Amino acid sequence: MLVDIKPIARAAGASLPVDLSGTPEAVGLGDAGYRFLGPVTFAGTVSNTGDGLLVLTGTAAASYEGDCGRCLRPVRGNLSATVAETYRSRHAVDADRKAKAGTEETDEDGMGVRFEGWTIDVAEAVREALALGLPSRVLCREDCKGICPVCFADRNERDCGHEGNDAGESAFERLKELL
Repeated sequence: MLVDIKPIARAAGASLPVDLSGTPEAVGLGDAGYRFLGPVTFAGTVSNTGDGLLVLTGTAAASYEGDCGRCLRPVRGNLSATVAETYRSRHAVDADRKAKAGTEETDEDGMGVRFEGWTIDVAEAVREALALGLPSRVLCREDCKGICPVCFADRNERDCGHEGNDAGESAFERLKELL
C-alpha cells in the first residue's frame, strides 16, 4: 500500500488525501487466525509537518470470518481501526544524528518509520491497527451453548441430555474411540 508523496514532499503544512485498498496478504494479515473477506481498505490523509516528517492518519477497515469459540460455527464481522503513524525521511534522520553527535543512540529511536524516496508504505501501519482491533475470540451469539464434551453434539441445535461430563470419562477418551 504505497502512497506517492511528491505533491506534498516540499510543502510544509500540505496534506494529501489517501484512499487505498489491498489484499489481506499484501497488508500482512494472511496469518492472523481469521479468514478475511474481500480487500482491506484505508482512507485518510498524509500531512507534511515539515523537517522531513509526514503524519499518516485515517481509518482502516476489513471484513473477516472466524470460528465461534464455543461451537465452531463460522462468524462474520466487520473491523474498523484508527491508524496514526509518523514517517521520517532519511535526511531528517541524518540531520538528527549530526545534531546528537557524541550521544548514545539506538537505531530505532521511536520517532517514526524511516522512509527514503518519493513513496511511503502504509501497509505495516494498517496491519498493526487492524491486528490490534481483532477480537481474541468470537462468539456466534452471547448465549452460545457450545459443544457437548461427551458426545460432541452442538448444544444450540439439540439437547443431548448430558450435563457436563456425566459419563465419567474425559472428552479425550471419547475422541480416541472416534479416531
